[in-house]
Amino acid sequence: MNAHGYVIAVIQLLQREFNLYSVITPKEFDVLYRWWEKGIPLNIIQESVANVMMRRQKAGKELTGIQNFVHTVRKIFSSHQEKTIGKDGRTENELSGEKVRNDFLNNPPADIADLVEKCFSGAEGTPGKEQIELFFQAMTDRFAEDEELRRRTVLFAQHLAPALRTETLLSRYRLNLLISRYNIPDMDVGI
Repeated sequence: MNAHGYVIAVIQLLQREFNLYSVITPKEFDVLYRWWEKGIPLNIIQESVANVMMRRQKAGKELTGIQNFVHTVRKIFSSHQEKTIGKDGRTENELSGEKVRNDFLNNPPADIADLVEKCFSGAEGTPGKEQIELFFQAMTDRFAEDEELRRRTVLFAQHLAPALRTETLLSRYRLNLLISRYNIPDMDVGI
């Protein structure tokens, strides 16, 4: 399932299973995208929302949006996924993520190798936040006129409520498409 399909599946799950109809803000869209990147299955989200909903109902509070269960998703996913290994306490997921990131940095796709070199040259270990932001901005600038990205972004925007059609959200969507196109791994593993 691609990122767009995943976000829609989560929204449909919230509507179908929990009768939660809320507007997805750009910040919440980013949260859902990160869950997709991390491979958080829908059943983890369903379990998390059910747990939070039960607690909030007992307290007489309504579930108002994604922000109500972000922490619980992270907690339940971690308990299902992570096993601590090594003396430094890093997890298999973190070590795997570092390897994938380092493989990408050492052998980037030819189309963007010059950007990787420019933005990450001299970086030893985990790239800094500034380097990551510089890289993503350079990617966005390079592909600003890309016809496929434009077409897919227009199609995506047509499925959003008018209030959500912000440049911030659409820019992030275009960047997510580039991340997917070039299989760019989670660059902030270990930050």
